Amino acid sequence: MQRTIMVLLAVLSVAPTSADSLLILDDAEGKVGPWRDTEIVAEPVHGGEGALRWEVAKAPTLDSPRFLGDWTKFDELRFWAYLNKAYDYNIPIVFPAEGGYYIIDWKLDWSGWKEQRIKLADCRKAHEPAGWDRISSIGFRAQGYGQGPAPEGLTIVFDDFALHAPGDLPETSLEAWLARERKERVTQLKAQGNP
Repeated sequence: MQRTIMVLLAVLSVAPTSADSLLILDDAEGKVGPWRDTEIVAEPVHGGEGALRWEVAKAPTLDSPRFLGDWTKFDELRFWAYLNKAYDYNIPIVFPAEGGYYIIDWKLDWSGWKEQRIKLADCRKAHEPAGWDRISSIGFRAQGYGQGPAPEGLTIVFDDFALHAPGDLPETSLEAWLARERKERVTQLKAQGNP
């Protein structure tokens, strides 16, 4: 009996497991497109040669470049963020989709670089968003969502935005992902016929 358990444990330990995958959305070095009211800086940087600096009090709304994609295979938005000090302040993160958006509060309670892992399942619906298969961008909202004014001097530096999937992905670059999305959308429209 004990030998059977040992053999079973040995087999289970070498059994293949599905890999986690990351789809890089933006390495914050300007390749994807502009994030309005930000600038690319050389310091501090988490990875690569640049990072994205947002002076929150000067521009309390930040939006990623627009892209349309199916996020249903993903469970987390991941990125690195740098604060010069911890703040007692929340910034809502929104994920717009036609008809509404998904929203989650992001607490700024650390200093230095920290990896952020935003669980998409924890987001709340606002209005009637079309679904996680129709996300058009990522937004950060430092005013207008019930919080007080942004603390004076609050600046956030971002780096390495990615979507995490608990399994394998057919593509790992944003360009390949968007190309597949567009091809599938065109095929779908052609199948519906021309109105």
